[in-house]
Amino acid sequence: MKWEDIYKSLSLANLVIIISVGLCLNLFAEPSFCFGFLIGAIIMLVNFHFMQKNIRSLFIREGFFVGNTMALVSKFYFRLAIIGIIIYILLGKNVDPVGLVLGLSAHIMGIVITGFYYGIRFYKENRKG
Repeated sequence: MKWEDIYKSLSLANLVIIISVGLCLNLFAEPSFCFGFLIGAIIMLVNFHFMQKNIRSLFIREGFFVGNTMALVSKFYFRLAIIGIIIYILLGKNVDPVGLVLGLSAHIMGIVITGFYYGIRFYKENRKG
């Protein structure tokens, strides 16, 4: 199983979740809640993209670790600080904090769905009988 395939499936699951929940929120929730969800989801997608790119750059093709862990940790904390500043600014601009948190956690739903998909697929490929 290649990371590129998993990443594509995860990205697709995230986009489906964001679009479907965003449309439902647009119909049934206040605009600030929907905006908070969409902004949180965008922040999450951008953060995940750069995080997986940084982690992948530390490994060579055979899976051996060749990078500097201090650089990885410093980039992580730098991204976390930037996200904290963005969230601080957004909370001052009438963005609903619950919608923002829901958007930031949309990625977890995508991970769970992708995990179930690959788990079921692995089970069907490897079951005996």
